[in-house]
Formats: sequence, C-alpha cells, structure tokens
Amino acid sequence: MTVTPAQAAAEGAARALAAPVVSSPSPPVTAADRRAASSAAAASPVAKKKAGRGVAWSDEERLCLCKGWLTTTVDPVLGTNQTNTTFWNAMVDNSRDAMIEARLPQLEKRLQRSDRVMERTFRYDISNATHRLNACRISAVKRQLTGSLTEEDLDMAAVALYNDKGPYQGIRREAAAIKCDYFTAGAFSAPTPSLASMLLWSTRR
Repeated sequence: MTVTPAQAAAEGAARALAAPVVSSPSPPVTAADRRAASSAAAASPVAKKKAGRGVAWSDEERLCLCKGWLTTTVDPVLGTNQTNTTFWNAMVDNSRDAMIEARLPQLEKRLQRSDRVMERTFRYDISNATHRLNACRISAVKRQLTGSLTEEDLDMAAVALYNDKGPYQGIRREAAAIKCDYFTAGAFSAPTPSLASMLLWSTRR
C-alpha cells in the first residue's frame, strides 16, 4: 500500500497528539518572584479581600526571622549591603526555610505572610526592640552588679531593666522568666529569654 505524503503527515500529527505530555518541574517561587508579581498586581484594580484575623506572631516565628537575617548577613555577596532589595528577598526566603526546619505550629498560615510584612516586622519591630534591649544590656554591665554573674545572668538583668524592673529581679528569676513587653499596645507579645539572648547576640556579633 502506497502512503502519500499527506497521509504520513496526518499519521504523524495523530501520534504527536496521542503521546503523553511530560512537563518539567516548576522552579521554587522566591521572594523576588513574589515581589515582582505584587508590583504587577498593584498596577491593576483588584477586588478587595474581606479583613480577617490571621495567626498571631509567636516567639519562635520571630526567632526564625532573626535566624533568616543572620544567615543572610554572613553571605559574602548579599550580606554587604542591607539596603539592597536583593538582601531582603534572601532574608525572607531564609526565614521561611528556618520556619520549615523548626516545624512551627500552623506553619502553612505563617508561610503565607507577605514578604513585606515579614521584612517590616524584622526591620522595625524586632530591630528597634533589639537596640533598646542592647542598651539595657550595656547598662547592666556598667552597673557593676555584685556576685559571680554569668553572661546569661547579665542577659536576664537586661531583660528586667527592659521591663523597668531592678536588674537583680531578672538574675534572681523572681518571676520565673521575666519577659520583654516590646510594645505597651500589645502589638508585640513578650519573647522568651532564648529570643532575648538571640537578639542581644545579634547586636554583639
């Protein structure tokens, strides 16, 4: 049987359509991708979402932001310029990685926080609290407190000063674990001593 060129072309097209389509895996979406998409979306009108109550920030989640920032600062390329958008894109990605590694509760909702919210929370809330807490740490050292004090004792004395209490109240652990109330408005819940130590350490590195 003689097959004409037209028949051969038709059979080839039919085989191509019947063949399964193999798609290549999509690359992971980065903070830079999300930021670009957000900028594009802002240029067009969108329907407003109903205001809802999201999951509250936890001490562990803030600690992940600190870890994400620390990881980015030691990057030989990105860590040299913290005013660059690229730095904060990487910081947000590293923070999300830290959250995944820590297996935070309600992880999916926490990962859905916008990059801008995560960046602003660290740059303004955590950073401002860190500078204030570090000033309290310096004050605790200058007071030349009596006793054989460890670094942890001085950290806890700083936390007590942060809360307008006497430094020895932190050292004696009178309140089991005195916590820093970052903002009287309650926008920031109190961090644990481990977070306080991380914040203090980040300013002494």
